[in-house]
Amino acid sequence: MNILIISHFTWPHQSPRAFRTAELSEELARLGHDVTVYSVPEGADYVAYTQKTGVKIMPIYMRIPSNKGGADYRNNAIDKALYHVFNTLTDYPSIEFKWRTKDILEKEKDFDLLITIAVPHEIHFGAGAAMERRPSEPTKCWIADCGDPFMFNPYKKPFFWFAGEEKRWCRRVDYITVPTEQSINGYYPEFRSKIKVIPQGFNFDDINIAEYEPNSVPTFAYTGRFYPGLRDPYQFLDYLTTLKEDFRCIFFVASDLPQKYTDALGDKLVVKKGWKRKDIIYELSKMDFLLNIPNKGSMVQVPSKLIDYALAKRPVLSIETDFAQQQQLHEFLHGDYSSQMALPDLEMYNIKNVAQQFLALAEAKLKG
Repeated sequence: MNILIISHFTWPHQSPRAFRTAELSEELARLGHDVTVYSVPEGADYVAYTQKTGVKIMPIYMRIPSNKGGADYRNNAIDKALYHVFNTLTDYPSIEFKWRTKDILEKEKDFDLLITIAVPHEIHFGAGAAMERRPSEPTKCWIADCGDPFMFNPYKKPFFWFAGEEKRWCRRVDYITVPTEQSINGYYPEFRSKIKVIPQGFNFDDINIAEYEPNSVPTFAYTGRFYPGLRDPYQFLDYLTTLKEDFRCIFFVASDLPQKYTDALGDKLVVKKGWKRKDIIYELSKMDFLLNIPNKGSMVQVPSKLIDYALAKRPVLSIETDFAQQQQLHEFLHGDYSSQMALPDLEMYNIKNVAQQFLALAEAKLKG
């Protein structure tokens, strides 16, 4: 099968959508399919990557290189001003992906399967515009993969006129894939019949974990992003500053924690930035337990780090942003994990199973 994937990020970027793109494209190539990925370049050796994986990487060159989190990120005064003025009204700078995706699909054609991966959802916008212009090209089956919802995203509410853009691509797409059953509620009811649940997928063959030994002092860790007021550890950290007993809390995060916590907790709080996912999983497997913070009030998003937690095979304490789990914390600190969080079946997230689900959708459409 000839497969085209369009995504903001792929290998070597470290983010859930980059993992989705890289793991899926590599597994599809392992299965013998001809796979091409368009993505914003990260300055990596893609020639060697193609030789190793069989995945062909093509660049998406952005005229406005301001997309936070990538190698193309700029943070000068002009970009900040433009972001402040245009982000709410136009979803700047992500809106450029609409035009770049449309350009790609005007030159690429005759693919058996097109997979567009969001965020940003503007990639879907561009594919929808291309399909509207050339409905018989460039693909026989189009799957729009969505890690997070767009119009019904609890973290960011797009301007109302983007509803038309979302409905436009939803009318054109063959299937919409989301990672969890809860995610279905993040989309307009008239398109939910197109939605299929396909979890995040990872190759488990190259995951290493340590042989666990109890630490000399209770040691626990968290990894993931923060969204202040919606998914953050600040009330939890406030409580930690009141504890007299010894412990070690490790955060694998992208940015520093507020200085007041590092000052108050000293050596009890360790912040590690810039670590790769596989290295983090190995470190997590050494912990006495792990921390999960669910998305406050959200029934459409589930943190993908729970897969990494399951791979690390350590007990998980789930705490709320408002932190009311003081009793459970004290139990965990003393080795009582009876209230640990139940984690999902890992086989759901095996990339071998996940890739087959994408292929099954494409084959059903091609046969139909």
